[in-house]
Amino acid sequence: MHPVIAHFLDPKSVRSALDKSARGEPLSELEVLFVNAATAHPDRKERAMNASSNGDMEDQQAALALAVFAALAQVEQDPVLSPIVQQARRALLEAGATDDDVQQFLSLVLLEEAFAFEDEADTFDTDLVAETFRTLPRLAGLDEERVTKLEETFVHNVTAEQRPLLLATVEALFSAAWSDGPVPVSPEHVEGALEQLRGQTSDVDFQAAVKALQSLLQLLAREGLIGLQRLKRLLDAMGPMAAALSAPVEDDESDLGEDDDGEDGEGGEDPDKTDPGGTPLAN
Repeated sequence: MHPVIAHFLDPKSVRSALDKSARGEPLSELEVLFVNAATAHPDRKERAMNASSNGDMEDQQAALALAVFAALAQVEQDPVLSPIVQQARRALLEAGATDDDVQQFLSLVLLEEAFAFEDEADTFDTDLVAETFRTLPRLAGLDEERVTKLEETFVHNVTAEQRPLLLATVEALFSAAWSDGPVPVSPEHVEGALEQLRGQTSDVDFQAAVKALQSLLQLLAREGLIGLQRLKRLLDAMGPMAAALSAPVEDDESDLGEDDDGEDGEGGEDPDKTDPGGTPLAN
């Protein structure tokens, strides 16, 4: 997680920076970045002022968005990352994205690094971020024709029997990841694709679908749409995801009507007074 994002996850830090700015007090480097982002997005600034740990989710999201924009501003000053970010920005603009779209797209890379992977949140993975920024120009160039070519490449030279499963794999991943436009493939996208495939296949076919999804991710890496670090993380995450979806669902119906002593009908708790779910989730 980028240090700017980590700092402003605390609503107190958000309010402190905005309050100090309003009073004209000196700001730290991080606070200057955040206040500049808030000034550029007054609608989010207003909501961020009300952010609290247990408050309105939209207020929290507004504060987080400002923190990500502030982090991006610092990244664009970084001597290593800045040239890569600028190349990605130019590619997105050339592909027809608006300035606001580009800002959202670039910010997504930092937001994803912070929350999408099973990594230590107190470290910032510069290498992964740089790799992801480098894939944005190719992602920006994806259109319907290029996506169709990817699909054709993936199913090329397979038997007629194998083709439906491979096409289902393509549809599952591309709809999960790119239904709203091409973005870096994330663990959430992979999980969504696996869930869709699990609902469409038998146990045996699902294992084949998992292998097909692995092959599809490798194809995207060869095409420069996924970096090698991201590929490894996605493949590593697939194992537990697939295992969880493959696990048999326990059937508790056979226990209904039995008491603690295994006898039917007597001595057990009233099912209407028993909480089957344990402690309720906190709101």
